[in-house]
Amino acid sequence: MRILLTGAAGFLGRGIRESLAPLHDVICLDPVDTEPVREREEIVLASVTDREAIARVMAGVDTLVITHMLSRTTERGAYQESPSAAIDVNVKGTLLLMQEAVKNSVRRVILISSESVVRPFVAQGGVVPHDAEPTPAADLYILTKVFQEKVVEGFHNEYGIEVVVLRIGGVCRVDPATRRVYPKYEGAEWTRNEPGMVERGDVGLAVGASVQLEHVTYERMFVMGSSLARQHFDVQYTEKKLGWRPRFDFSWMDGRGPTRL
Repeated sequence: MRILLTGAAGFLGRGIRESLAPLHDVICLDPVDTEPVREREEIVLASVTDREAIARVMAGVDTLVITHMLSRTTERGAYQESPSAAIDVNVKGTLLLMQEAVKNSVRRVILISSESVVRPFVAQGGVVPHDAEPTPAADLYILTKVFQEKVVEGFHNEYGIEVVVLRIGGVCRVDPATRRVYPKYEGAEWTRNEPGMVERGDVGLAVGASVQLEHVTYERMFVMGSSLARQHFDVQYTEKKLGWRPRFDFSWMDGRGPTRL
Protein backbone atom coordinates (compact mmCIF):
# COMPACT_ATOMS: atom_id res chain seq x y z
CA MET A 1 0.00 0.00 0.00
CA ARG A 2 1.20 3.53 -0.80
CA ILE A 3 0.91 5.93 2.14
CA LEU A 4 1.52 9.68 2.37
CA LEU A 5 2.62 10.68 5.88
CA THR A 6 2.73 14.37 6.77
CA GLY A 7 4.90 15.64 9.62
CA ALA A 8 7.22 12.72 8.95
CA ALA A 9 10.32 14.35 10.42
CA GLY A 10 8.61 15.28 13.69
CA PHE A 11 8.82 13.55 17.05
CA LEU A 12 5.60 11.62 16.50
CA GLY A 13 6.09 11.15 12.76
CA ARG A 14 9.38 9.32 13.31
CA GLY A 15 7.65 6.89 15.66
CA ILE A 16 4.85 6.23 13.18
CA ARG A 17 7.36 5.55 10.41
CA GLU A 18 8.85 2.70 12.43
CA SER A 19 5.54 0.84 12.12
CA LEU A 20 4.63 1.76 8.55
CA ALA A 21 7.90 1.58 6.60
CA PRO A 22 8.51 -2.18 6.93
CA LEU A 23 5.07 -2.99 5.50
CA HIS A 24 4.16 -0.17 3.10
CA ASP A 25 5.60 2.28 0.59
CA VAL A 26 5.69 5.51 2.60
CA ILE A 27 6.07 9.04 1.22
CA CYS A 28 7.48 11.12 4.09
CA LEU A 29 6.39 14.74 3.66
CA ASP A 30 7.98 17.44 5.81
CA PRO A 31 9.74 20.77 5.21
CA VAL A 32 12.48 19.60 7.58
CA ASP A 33 15.00 17.04 6.36
CA THR A 34 14.86 13.74 8.19
CA GLU A 35 17.22 10.88 9.02
CA PRO A 36 18.49 8.49 6.31
CA VAL A 37 15.79 6.91 4.19
CA ARG A 38 14.58 3.53 5.43
CA GLU A 39 13.68 0.82 3.00
CA ARG A 40 10.37 1.57 1.24
CA GLU A 41 10.48 5.27 2.17
CA GLU A 42 10.59 8.32 -0.08
CA ILE A 43 11.55 11.66 1.47
CA VAL A 44 9.84 14.78 0.09
CA LEU A 45 10.93 18.14 1.48
CA ALA A 46 7.84 20.34 1.24
CA SER A 47 5.24 22.06 3.38
CA VAL A 48 1.60 21.04 3.66
CA THR A 49 0.83 24.62 2.57
CA ASP A 50 2.49 24.01 -0.83
CA ARG A 51 -0.39 22.96 -3.09
CA GLU A 52 1.81 22.12 -6.07
CA ALA A 53 4.01 19.81 -4.00
CA ILE A 54 0.98 18.13 -2.44
CA ALA A 55 -0.55 17.57 -5.88
CA ARG A 56 2.64 15.92 -7.09
CA VAL A 57 3.05 13.50 -4.20
CA MET A 58 -0.64 12.57 -3.84
CA ALA A 59 -0.77 10.68 -7.15
CA GLY A 60 -1.15 6.95 -6.54
CA VAL A 61 -1.61 7.31 -2.77
CA ASP A 62 -3.99 4.83 -1.11
CA THR A 63 -3.97 6.24 2.42
CA LEU A 64 -3.18 9.72 3.74
CA VAL A 65 -1.90 9.94 7.34
CA ILE A 66 -2.12 13.48 8.71
CA THR A 67 0.35 13.95 11.54
CA HIS A 68 1.67 17.45 10.95
CA MET A 69 1.18 20.42 13.24
CA LEU A 70 3.01 23.68 13.73
CA SER A 71 6.19 22.85 15.62
CA ARG A 72 6.31 23.76 19.30
CA THR A 73 9.79 23.93 20.79
CA THR A 74 8.33 24.67 24.23
CA GLU A 75 4.96 24.15 25.90
CA ARG A 76 3.85 27.60 24.69
CA GLY A 77 5.85 27.72 21.48
CA ALA A 78 4.76 29.37 18.25
CA TYR A 79 1.00 29.29 18.83
CA GLN A 80 1.12 32.46 20.91
CA GLU A 81 3.95 33.98 18.91
CA SER A 82 2.51 33.38 15.41
CA PRO A 83 -1.18 32.44 15.43
CA SER A 84 -1.52 32.94 11.68
CA ALA A 85 1.16 30.29 11.07
CA ALA A 86 -0.77 27.86 13.28
CA ILE A 87 -3.90 28.37 11.17
CA ASP A 88 -1.94 28.08 7.91
CA VAL A 89 -0.19 24.81 8.82
CA ASN A 90 -2.73 22.98 10.96
CA VAL A 91 -5.97 24.03 9.29
CA LYS A 92 -5.29 25.31 5.78
CA GLY A 93 -2.67 22.61 5.25
CA THR A 94 -5.20 19.94 6.19
CA LEU A 95 -7.77 21.48 3.85
CA LEU A 96 -5.30 21.44 0.93
CA LEU A 97 -4.42 17.81 1.65
CA MET A 98 -8.08 16.78 1.66
CA GLN A 99 -8.78 18.64 -1.58
CA GLU A 100 -5.92 16.86 -3.35
CA ALA A 101 -6.85 13.53 -1.74
CA VAL A 102 -10.32 13.75 -3.31
CA LYS A 103 -8.87 14.72 -6.71
CA ASN A 104 -6.60 11.66 -6.60
CA SER A 105 -9.22 9.21 -5.29
CA VAL A 106 -7.39 8.51 -2.03
CA ARG A 107 -9.36 5.79 -0.27
CA ARG A 108 -8.68 6.56 3.39
CA VAL A 109 -7.50 9.38 5.64
CA ILE A 110 -6.10 8.83 9.14
CA LEU A 111 -5.99 12.01 11.21
CA ILE A 112 -3.88 12.26 14.35
CA SER A 113 -6.00 14.46 16.61
CA SER A 114 -5.87 15.16 20.34
CA GLU A 115 -7.79 14.29 23.48
CA SER A 116 -7.78 18.06 24.12
CA VAL A 117 -10.75 18.42 21.74
CA VAL A 118 -12.95 16.75 24.36
CA ARG A 119 -11.58 18.46 27.49
CA PRO A 120 -15.03 19.69 28.61
CA PHE A 121 -16.25 16.06 28.74
CA VAL A 122 -13.22 15.10 30.85
CA ALA A 123 -14.02 17.88 33.32
CA GLN A 124 -17.54 16.47 33.76
CA GLY A 125 -16.13 13.21 35.07
CA GLY A 126 -16.82 9.65 34.00
CA VAL A 127 -15.55 7.95 30.86
CA VAL A 128 -15.55 10.05 27.69
CA PRO A 129 -17.13 8.09 24.80
CA HIS A 130 -14.90 7.46 21.80
CA ASP A 131 -17.21 9.37 19.46
CA ALA A 132 -17.64 12.48 21.63
CA GLU A 133 -18.02 15.62 19.52
CA PRO A 134 -14.98 17.93 19.40
CA THR A 135 -15.54 21.10 21.42
CA PRO A 136 -13.89 24.47 20.69
CA ALA A 137 -11.80 26.13 23.38
CA ALA A 138 -9.96 29.41 23.90
CA ASP A 139 -6.60 27.69 23.34
CA LEU A 140 -5.42 28.12 19.73
CA TYR A 141 -3.79 24.68 19.53
CA ILE A 142 -7.05 23.01 20.60
CA LEU A 143 -9.01 25.14 18.15
CA THR A 144 -6.83 24.01 15.26
CA LYS A 145 -7.27 20.35 16.23
CA VAL A 146 -11.06 20.84 16.37
CA PHE A 147 -10.94 22.45 12.92
CA GLN A 148 -8.85 19.57 11.59
CA GLU A 149 -11.47 17.07 12.74
CA LYS A 150 -14.25 19.13 11.18
CA VAL A 151 -12.38 19.45 7.88
CA VAL A 152 -11.91 15.70 7.45
CA GLU A 153 -15.49 15.05 8.61
CA GLY A 154 -16.79 17.50 6.02
CA PHE A 155 -14.91 15.75 3.22
CA HIS A 156 -16.19 12.39 4.43
CA ASN A 157 -19.76 13.68 4.38
CA GLU A 158 -19.38 15.31 0.97
CA TYR A 159 -17.27 12.75 -0.89
CA GLY A 160 -17.51 9.53 1.11
CA ILE A 161 -13.78 9.29 1.78
CA GLU A 162 -13.02 6.87 4.63
CA VAL A 163 -11.77 8.58 7.80
CA VAL A 164 -10.21 7.34 11.03
CA VAL A 165 -9.56 9.98 13.70
CA LEU A 166 -7.08 8.91 16.39
CA ARG A 167 -7.22 11.12 19.48
CA ILE A 168 -3.97 10.90 21.39
CA GLY A 169 -2.69 12.41 24.62
CA GLY A 170 0.82 13.28 25.72
CA VAL A 171 3.25 11.61 23.32
CA CYS A 172 6.58 10.39 24.62
CA ARG A 173 9.54 8.15 23.91
CA VAL A 174 10.45 5.30 26.27
CA ASP A 175 14.01 4.06 26.69
CA PRO A 176 13.42 0.27 26.86
CA ALA A 177 16.63 -0.34 28.82
CA THR A 178 15.95 2.16 31.62
CA ARG A 179 12.19 2.72 31.23
CA ARG A 180 12.84 6.44 31.44
CA VAL A 181 10.20 8.48 29.65
CA TYR A 182 10.95 11.52 27.50
CA PRO A 183 8.55 13.98 25.82
CA LYS A 184 9.45 15.87 22.65
CA TYR A 185 10.79 18.89 24.52
CA GLU A 186 14.57 18.71 24.84
CA GLY A 187 15.89 18.17 28.35
CA ALA A 188 12.54 17.14 29.83
CA GLU A 189 11.61 13.84 31.46
CA TRP A 190 8.27 12.51 32.71
CA THR A 191 8.24 10.63 36.00
CA ARG A 192 4.54 10.17 36.73
CA ASN A 193 1.92 7.97 35.10
CA GLU A 194 -0.89 10.20 33.76
CA PRO A 195 -4.05 9.05 31.93
CA GLY A 196 -3.34 10.58 28.52
CA MET A 197 0.20 9.33 28.01
CA VAL A 198 1.14 7.23 25.00
CA GLU A 199 4.45 6.09 23.55
CA ARG A 200 5.02 7.26 19.98
CA GLY A 201 5.68 3.77 18.63
CA ASP A 202 2.38 2.63 20.12
CA VAL A 203 0.68 5.41 18.16
CA GLY A 204 2.44 4.02 15.09
CA LEU A 205 0.98 0.58 15.78
CA ALA A 206 -2.51 2.11 16.03
CA VAL A 207 -1.96 3.91 12.72
CA GLY A 208 -0.82 0.66 11.12
CA ALA A 209 -3.93 -1.12 12.40
CA SER A 210 -6.09 1.74 11.09
CA VAL A 211 -4.55 1.34 7.63
CA GLN A 212 -5.61 -2.32 7.60
CA LEU A 213 -9.03 -1.82 9.22
CA GLU A 214 -11.95 -3.12 7.16
CA HIS A 215 -15.41 -1.60 6.64
CA VAL A 216 -14.51 1.97 7.58
CA THR A 217 -16.83 4.93 7.18
CA TYR A 218 -16.04 7.58 9.83
CA GLU A 219 -14.38 6.51 13.08
CA ARG A 220 -13.15 8.36 16.17
CA MET A 221 -10.95 6.55 18.69
CA PHE A 222 -8.78 7.32 21.69
CA VAL A 223 -5.19 6.08 21.58
CA MET A 224 -3.67 6.20 25.06
CA GLY A 225 -1.20 3.78 26.60
CA SER A 226 -1.47 4.65 30.28
CA SER A 227 -2.91 2.06 32.64
CA LEU A 228 -5.06 4.92 33.98
CA ALA A 229 -6.56 5.86 30.61
CA ARG A 230 -9.66 3.67 30.76
CA GLN A 231 -10.82 5.55 33.88
CA HIS A 232 -11.33 8.64 31.71
CA PHE A 233 -11.46 7.60 28.03
CA ASP A 234 -13.18 4.82 26.11
CA VAL A 235 -9.96 3.13 25.00
CA GLN A 236 -11.67 -0.27 25.14
CA TYR A 237 -13.44 0.61 21.90
CA THR A 238 -10.05 1.20 20.26
CA GLU A 239 -8.65 -2.07 21.57
CA LYS A 240 -11.65 -4.00 20.25
CA LYS A 241 -11.96 -2.18 16.92
CA LEU A 242 -8.28 -2.17 15.99
CA GLY A 243 -7.08 -5.21 17.93
CA TRP A 244 -4.54 -2.77 19.41
CA ARG A 245 -2.91 -2.86 22.82
CA PRO A 246 -0.09 -0.54 23.93
CA ARG A 247 3.34 -1.99 24.64
CA PHE A 248 3.92 0.61 27.36
CA ASP A 249 1.32 1.36 30.05
CA PHE A 250 3.62 3.42 32.36
CA SER A 251 2.42 1.52 35.41
CA TRP A 252 6.02 1.41 36.71
CA MET A 253 6.18 5.21 37.08
CA ASP A 254 5.88 7.05 40.37
CA GLY A 255 6.80 10.44 41.79
CA ARG A 256 6.04 13.91 40.48
CA GLY A 257 5.51 14.68 36.85
CA PRO A 258 3.42 16.79 34.47
CA THR A 259 -0.33 16.49 34.38
CA ARG A 260 -1.37 15.09 31.02
CA LEU A 261 -5.16 15.08 31.27
